[in-house]
Amino acid sequence: MKRFLTFLKNFLFGNTSSKTWKYLRSFLLFLLISAASILGVMLFYKGGLDFTHVTWHAVIIAGALSLSSLYFETERVRLIARTMKERIPYKPALESVMGREFLSAITPFGSGGQPLGIYILTKYGFKLGFAITISYLETFYSLLMLFLGGLISLIFYSEVLQSSVLIWFLVTFILWVLRFAAIYPIVLALGYNISLIELVAYQMIITSVNYFSFTPGSSGTTDWLGAALFGIFIVNKDSIPTFITLWRFFSYHIIIFVCGIVIFRVVHLFGQQKKTEGVNK
Repeated sequence: MKRFLTFLKNFLFGNTSSKTWKYLRSFLLFLLISAASILGVMLFYKGGLDFTHVTWHAVIIAGALSLSSLYFETERVRLIARTMKERIPYKPALESVMGREFLSAITPFGSGGQPLGIYILTKYGFKLGFAITISYLETFYSLLMLFLGGLISLIFYSEVLQSSVLIWFLVTFILWVLRFAAIYPIVLALGYNISLIELVAYQMIITSVNYFSFTPGSSGTTDWLGAALFGIFIVNKDSIPTFITLWRFFSYHIIIFVCGIVIFRVVHLFGQQKKTEGVNK
């Protein structure tokens, strides 16, 4: 047991020059915090995890809705670039999005996501200023939707309808709604009395609060907020831990898992490329 704890300590906090291992350590820490948070919810509500009422159809639809948000997020990057008279192929745009999603999840306050997204674009030959602008506008439009209620703003500022800004906003709106709606098939399968509008609205509130959470991926904050808000609609309080686990997985964790697999590979390839360039010099 002592050897295992020593290994775990060195793995999580040991010094290493490998970016891949650093990301892996942070990812493991993110999973540990998430697991501890779910365990805390289970103990508080004195309920276990019961997935027997969740159908495969609901799981497949929920997963597809969640992951499809990555497509719209990638298209948003390409649309922003197009208005700047640049063209970003789908592959670097997708990798940039996945890098930002993954590192935002495993760093405090999500601080690592933007730098990695920018780094990936520059490795594909795009100028640093251009990559920073893309990252800034992505964040701006997500915040616009979450904090300002962009749909209401469009009513009062109709001139936006005449510009490409509307397209950026609509794509942002679609990707977030898809991500928030991913859990809805599970809600229907479990028979909870939560409407789709309530589900999306509550998640917008939670996501807005999460921008100020210091834990990786807002783990803990999200779980407890979700338990408090969604618990109103769940009659059997023992099943709250089950819902929170499924909600977090389909609205967030599934995206991070997929992005993590891709980004580990991308970072490894960039490292190999750097070594090759060093040898050639």
